[in-house]
Amino acid sequence: MVTIFNAVLTGRKHLVNKVIAAKVSLDAQDPDGNTALCLAAEKGLTTIVSLLLENGACPSTVNNIGRTVLHLAALGGHTNVVKKLLSQGESPLVRDAFGASSLDLAEQGRHKKVISILKKCLVNETERTSGKETSTEILENSVETEATNVNSKARQSLKSKNSSMLLQAAGQGNLKRMQFLIDNGVLPSLRNSKGLTALHVACSNGHIECCKLLLNRGANVASEDVYGRSPLHLASSRGQIPCINILLKHGAKIEKGDKNGMNALHTAAINGHADCITYLVENGADVSSRDGRNRTALHIAAKSGQATCVSVLLKHKSLVSWKDHLYRTPLHRASYHGHLDCVLILLKHGSDFRRKDGFGETDVLKTAIGGHTDCMRALLDAGADIAARDKSYNTALHLAAIHCHEETVKFLLQAGANRAAKNKEKLTPLKVAGNDTVRSLLS
Repeated sequence: MVTIFNAVLTGRKHLVNKVIAAKVSLDAQDPDGNTALCLAAEKGLTTIVSLLLENGACPSTVNNIGRTVLHLAALGGHTNVVKKLLSQGESPLVRDAFGASSLDLAEQGRHKKVISILKKCLVNETERTSGKETSTEILENSVETEATNVNSKARQSLKSKNSSMLLQAAGQGNLKRMQFLIDNGVLPSLRNSKGLTALHVACSNGHIECCKLLLNRGANVASEDVYGRSPLHLASSRGQIPCINILLKHGAKIEKGDKNGMNALHTAAINGHADCITYLVENGADVSSRDGRNRTALHIAAKSGQATCVSVLLKHKSLVSWKDHLYRTPLHRASYHGHLDCVLILLKHGSDFRRKDGFGETDVLKTAIGGHTDCMRALLDAGADIAARDKSYNTALHLAAIHCHEETVKFLLQAGANRAAKNKEKLTPLKVAGNDTVRSLLS
């Protein structure tokens, strides 16, 4: 039976409908915490997103790094998916485990249309919740009110009621306002409901002078939010090297992991900050350190398609064929997600394409599942076995046929794949083909 995840990755509406009809859970999560809706949004499959939503898939589920479906769609620049999710009431204000909003991720990818849509939505949401005042005006008015006749009672009020103002000022880089709030009783290490301190926010936004002020006034450099992330995690996730520098000088632990075991190097890798990776390694970060799932930064960069980061990590002698908790190498990760640049770099550095993961799948089989013909071609050119089989004795041709990847099926046939090969159930690729087009190719 095709899983809901694999059905979605084919992009075939009829196949997704078939799986939905089998009454499977649409909110099941893969090892990375992604639901089927997450995968569809990440790939910009608007029709599949709509189908899943119509059948009750939850759009607010977060994956292992705190990203919602809207985060993933915005990061990929998928305008129609973003519009669909906003129409469903999804909020653009939600931040992921690295402190990034959907707008931040769209700006990271330079997706102009998505940026415009999200900014308009944010303006509407601000007006709806705050009348004619903007969030900045509300903050300024609040500070002016507190500035009047500050006495001991007002100081106590600032401590109990206005800790959020310090975080807002830190986010804006408003040094003068931060100084005023701290001078009048707001503790520099106060946390919001998610455990974030002003130092987290200042580091995430690269406000170096605000970081210095907070640290000089006693902010805790090792404070953790509800995800176990320190200010160093957030600075690394946004590539804020000056902030990383001052945090390390004040004793931040470079190898400290969050609740998923991810350290500063891992967060820099997943967000594509190659210069940050270099800085961290030069300042003592272990290039082969592993997170809670035994993944190195190289695994994470390869899976995320961060080719420059992959090159930098390999330059610093990261273990090219290290296996994670699912016995997958960085090459497995890059192959499965179709990141050709990463595949080519890893092959050049000697990654072993013969290794099987915990499911008995080689890199060629991974590319067949995802329909990544260009990656498959690169692997076969490097000497990978076209006849490799998984634990169910499926060949690459079986898997490409199951997932209806027509171009991949054509390529495999041209490359000499055996159309008569049988799996454990004695079925040929023709017998497991997912649609008529693939069946006609195999007949």
